[in-house]
Amino acid sequence: MKSVTERYPEEWEKNVSLSSTRAKRLETLRKSFVKQFPLTGIPKLKAEEYMVGFGKGSFCKRLEFDLNELGRIGGSQPTRYGVYYGKTKKDPLKKYRHAKGWGSTWQEAFQNAKKEIYKLLRESKKRDWVSVDRNRLSALFKGKLLFVYYPQQFVPIYADSHLDHFIAHLNLNGQFDTGPQKQRGLMAFKNADPVLKEYSVFLFTDFLYSVFGYPGKEKEVGSNSASKLTTVNLAEGIRGMEVLDKLPESSAINSSRAKSKKPDYEKRERNFRSIGIRGEALVLSLEQERLAGTVYRQCVDHVSLRDDRVGYDIRSFESNGTKKCIEVKATSRSDFGHGFFMSGNEVEVSELTENYWIYFVTDTMSENPKIFQWKCDESILEHFKPDVVSYRLEPKSIIV
Repeated sequence: MKSVTERYPEEWEKNVSLSSTRAKRLETLRKSFVKQFPLTGIPKLKAEEYMVGFGKGSFCKRLEFDLNELGRIGGSQPTRYGVYYGKTKKDPLKKYRHAKGWGSTWQEAFQNAKKEIYKLLRESKKRDWVSVDRNRLSALFKGKLLFVYYPQQFVPIYADSHLDHFIAHLNLNGQFDTGPQKQRGLMAFKNADPVLKEYSVFLFTDFLYSVFGYPGKEKEVGSNSASKLTTVNLAEGIRGMEVLDKLPESSAINSSRAKSKKPDYEKRERNFRSIGIRGEALVLSLEQERLAGTVYRQCVDHVSLRDDRVGYDIRSFESNGTKKCIEVKATSRSDFGHGFFMSGNEVEVSELTENYWIYFVTDTMSENPKIFQWKCDESILEHFKPDVVSYRLEPKSIIV
């Protein structure tokens, strides 16, 4: 199995060089919290030991603020903890307060919150995932508790939008209906990777944010406002795939706007790689589905993952066994108005290969990607206008 770190060597080297001391420091923080608040001691916590509003050493205060580097859960009312001591905008008086649905009094809410936390952690220890998913604690609070007490099973990412973002970019397939399922899914990916499994989960999450950025901030350079890079998990994309009978018409391009800002080439390259890999995964699934019930289904091969010099991405077959070579071109946009890239090797292979296809994937990162299949019966340059955008240069003589 090829490691995801090989696709993004620069980001990996940058993160791994800073990893060791940071990982040790964060792990020390996590352990100190668990030592102070062991699972068996949670039902015995007093109000001032639990609530936000009683100094820096309380359970909720430490979880949110002292362990902020283990994933942020701040930014909203402390009602997520069931009960707290403080004031509101309408009532400046400091007093015990509780969230609706946790009890008729703050004392009742406090006992119910402790019971729910204890139940969550006990069920997770037993790997009773159904009960973990059903636990009524707020999503962010639940996600952070699960990581802090069981760091071998859950990643320190808690917001649904962030979890969905990384699951989509990594093309993970599976059941991801709840936050804990998504946290475990990302951890399973880490532990299955031949390189990542040897490193801390803190390095893993730093690496994810370094490569894929934050959700909503990873649009392609020069894209218009109607073409945002949305991300859903691969399973949803596969279910929503649509095969087109023609290539989508190109929309008008505002070239002056696209050139008004200097492109971030590193970020753009990361986006292109993520979109390309996602497009290839969709095509791989489409071909396997097309060949379902035949001996050729299991022979469909994502060859470019092992060798990107072959000149195409997917080796598939016709129903009669004829080899089918597929090059995938993917974009997060709804059309290819900005063109697409082909290497000199890909063009040459397309002209020399008997059954060479290009699958154009649009809306690649969405829940409804569209695929147009085009067979290269003649030179691709007969159908698409080439635009030279780079040169490979060699010195004619010694340069001094």
